[in-house]
Amino acid sequence: MKEFKKNWLNQLIGGLESEKNFTVLHDCGAMCAKWSGMLDEISKFKSSQEISDNQSLVELLKESPFKDHNIEVKDDVVQLTYNFESCICPIMNQMENPHACQCTVGFLSKSLETLTGKSFSIEIMDSYLKNNLPCSFQIYMD
Repeated sequence: MKEFKKNWLNQLIGGLESEKNFTVLHDCGAMCAKWSGMLDEISKFKSSQEISDNQSLVELLKESPFKDHNIEVKDDVVQLTYNFESCICPIMNQMENPHACQCTVGFLSKSLETLTGKSFSIEIMDSYLKNNLPCSFQIYMD
């Protein structure tokens, strides 16, 4: 049954390979942030300070549950690189299609929105499913 579920999910995600369809995966990631308790945890770190630029966002992230990851401003863009040796998601770590990582985009986006009250666009730079590299994202304030 486990192999069936893996194949079924890979087939489903393979059918969502256009950016128009990534919204489904983004929504799943946002719900995962809620169900996993991340939004409750991150809301404890909300800042009364206005997040107006990349540096203020980096400073806030370094005090939040993201603090154990590499967070920096690179070429005027905030870059977050997870310090995990493999994908930690119990569902996505079974996937073969790198588009599954769009779920993490939704997870990050919802987490950052909860933390700052602002919306963000997130771009996947690297991932274990894409290049077998640590997951790395560029974060843009909308």
